Amino acid sequence: MLHLPHNHGRALARNAGIARARTEAVLSLDADDALEPGHLAATVPALLADPTTGIVYTDYRLFGQRSGVMRAEPYIERNLYRRQYIFAGSLFRRSLFARTRGYCDEFRIGNEDWDLWLTLVEAGAHAAWVAAPLYRYRLHAQSWSSAAAGSDDADFRSRILLLDHHRAAFDRHGATRAFLAETYRRQAGALQRGGDLERARAAWRQVVRHAPWDLWARCKA
Repeated sequence: MLHLPHNHGRALARNAGIARARTEAVLSLDADDALEPGHLAATVPALLADPTTGIVYTDYRLFGQRSGVMRAEPYIERNLYRRQYIFAGSLFRRSLFARTRGYCDEFRIGNEDWDLWLTLVEAGAHAAWVAAPLYRYRLHAQSWSSAAAGSDDADFRSRILLLDHHRAAFDRHGATRAFLAETYRRQAGALQRGGDLERARAAWRQVVRHAPWDLWARCKA
């Protein structure tokens, strides 16, 4: 077991632990989540069977405040620059991770896992989907999924940071405008729910700027 003398934050703690790992297959498991009994038996062989596979991801089984299944989708690289369908608790290659900057501490505000997947993909990884809910994700008031739903600022800033870190790849996949439109749409909705109508209208205008064909956004702006 590795003990760090100070709280370095989740990203740097994960990087320190992974640097000391001896296995090729690595998974970052949050303390309040869990794996289904068959998770590793299904994902580790899928990762190691093909040297070009750098990430293996599964569906989520939700528990806690809400139960259900959150489905991922088949791996298409360009789509990962439009939406995050590779979820946080996914398996990846340590040797590939070692060739990158790893988890980025700037993403304490959120989307650190999405940033990592894009970083690994840009380092040459392909991903494989095991279409079964093998990762158990706990939903509670302090989880990122719950907190982000009520925080337009953190979600917005983390998405803009994600674009800044991977702008060349977003542009190459033709995803920049759609990503910005969705980013401002999410912010506008959160601001509107919070009653900040002036800032919400400004955000809707940004949606129209990046997606001028969006008639609903034009009405809201």
